[in-house]
Amino acid sequence: MIFEPARPASSTRKSPSATSRTVSPANDILRRTRMAASPEASAQAVQTGDERERLTRIQIDRSCRQAVVWYYTSAVFWLLVGSALALIASTKLHSPELLADWQWLTFGRVRPAHLAAMIYGWGSMAGVGTLLWLQARLTRTRLPFPTLLPVTAVIWNITVAYGVISVLAGRSTSIEWIEIPPETAILFGFCIAVIIAASIRMFRH
Repeated sequence: MIFEPARPASSTRKSPSATSRTVSPANDILRRTRMAASPEASAQAVQTGDERERLTRIQIDRSCRQAVVWYYTSAVFWLLVGSALALIASTKLHSPELLADWQWLTFGRVRPAHLAAMIYGWGSMAGVGTLLWLQARLTRTRLPFPTLLPVTAVIWNITVAYGVISVLAGRSTSIEWIEIPPETAILFGFCIAVIIAASIRMFRH
C-alpha cells in the first residue's frame, strides 16, 4: 500500500495574511453590529457634522446677503442702462439723424457713456458682488463690515451715475475706457479700499 508522504508542518500553517483575511470579516461584522446596536450614536455623529456644515453656510450666506444683493441689483440696472445707450449709439451709425436735436445724445457722447456704464457699472459691480461671496465661502468666514459694504455699493452707484451724466453733458476726458471725470477716482478709491480691507480680514481669519 502506497502512502503519500507526510507534508511538513510548515505547509499546514496558515500565513499571517490568510489569518488576517479570515479575521477581518469578523471584525467588520462586529463593528457593524455595534453600530446597529447604537444607531442613535452613529446617526448623531453624522447629523452633527452635516448640521454644522449647513449652519456654517447659512451664516456665511446671511452675512453676504445685503452687500451681494446691492451689488448684483446695481449691476443689472447698469447693464440695462448701458444696453440702452449701446442701442442708441449703434442706431446712429446708420441713422445719424436720429435724436439729432438732442446734443447730449450725439454719437460722440452716447458711446463713451455706454462704455462707462458697462465697465464701471455692470462689469465692476457684478465682479465685486461675486468676489465678496466667493471669498466668504472659500475662507469659511462671515463677511466683515456688513453695514459698510452696502454703503460702498450706494457710493459706487452715485459715482457711476455722476460719471455717465458728466460724459453725456460733454465733460469727457476723451481717453477711451476712462472718459469719466477724474474726480470720480476719489470715491472709487474709497470703495475699493473698503473692499480690500474686507478681503484681507477674511483671509487673516
